[in-house]
Amino acid sequence: MKRFISIFVTMTLVFTVLSLGCARKPEKVRIGYLPITLTLPFFVAMEKGYFTEAGIEVEATKYMTADQLTNALLAGNLEITANTSMSTFMTTVEESPDFAKIYMVSIHDPENYLDALLAKKGSGIESIEDLKGKKIGMFPGSTNIIYLSIALSNYLDPKEDVEMLQLPPQTHIEAFASGQVDALYTLEPLVTVALMKGIGEMLIQGSNSTYIVNPFPGGTYIVSTEFYRKHPKTARKVISALYKGVEFIRKNEEESRKYYEKYTPIKGEVAIQTHIGAWWKLEEVEKDKVQELADILYENKILKKHAETENYYLR
Repeated sequence: MKRFISIFVTMTLVFTVLSLGCARKPEKVRIGYLPITLTLPFFVAMEKGYFTEAGIEVEATKYMTADQLTNALLAGNLEITANTSMSTFMTTVEESPDFAKIYMVSIHDPENYLDALLAKKGSGIESIEDLKGKKIGMFPGSTNIIYLSIALSNYLDPKEDVEMLQLPPQTHIEAFASGQVDALYTLEPLVTVALMKGIGEMLIQGSNSTYIVNPFPGGTYIVSTEFYRKHPKTARKVISALYKGVEFIRKNEEESRKYYEKYTPIKGEVAIQTHIGAWWKLEEVEKDKVQELADILYENKILKKHAETENYYLR
């Protein structure tokens, strides 16, 4: 009897050790992100523990530009992105049609805007027509030139009547304050900073959504097609955690804003006042708006060929 009990205890210990050894380890996923307002669902998911709940260990890498982030996914250095530029994604798809799929779209509209055209306070510029002969500071890139040109073309000739100066974003406020530029076409949180400092006055709030597409689908969250094919369950866990982040923001916007502090340069009162945009989960995407943006980019030669955006989405 004693021998039987000894064998039983030994076997129980063996099974316990084996079960502990076989306990599922967190699945590691490399996620790249931009330190901007539209990445907020990722910040929330990280800080609320949604990835951990799903059994995902996130290896997070910050990138400073959409090109760097998208290229890292293309090169196989990431599995998933937490927001990148829609136009960058579209141009990349032209060269590498099946490199990634959209699982979420970030948007903004004229009321909850992320971009604006500001006039320098005290400059006497009260309307778009008053910009004739003036200098406008802006983010670098041919796509941004197209977006601003479309907005201005309702009032003047953007090629003849204004000078567009492409400036690194970290220099926008200084260039505006010093008078290097008379107007500024910029994004949040720089819009809020300029207004709070009393440097600028609003000319067009939500320029892109007012004159291009409304709502404006300016950003997208994408997943590597290869990763999704090989690890669909893991990919869906990550996406689900990010969707939980979106739902939390929709119900708790004020609390969500505090997560800017850890991941972005957006701090204090600016974090409280800056606009944050919104997000379409896959089933919510207004696909006609994404197609409309692609058509505009094709018409303005940002895209080399007409895009069928229905093929962009995760299925």
